[in-house]
Amino acid sequence: MLGVSRSTIHQMIADGEIVARTLGSATLIPYSELARVLDGAALSAATKAA
Repeated sequence: MLGVSRSTIHQMIADGEIVARTLGSATLIPYSELARVLDGAALSAATKAA
């Protein structure tokens, strides 16, 4: 959904940029957290032109 690698997601969690929960061995990121990250992302040149 974010368009970045798994290792980038794990680094963002470690840095506190994304809040995640664990359930057993699964790392879960709430949809609201993904939406918050996406809302704060910079727009690309292609998106700005649209």
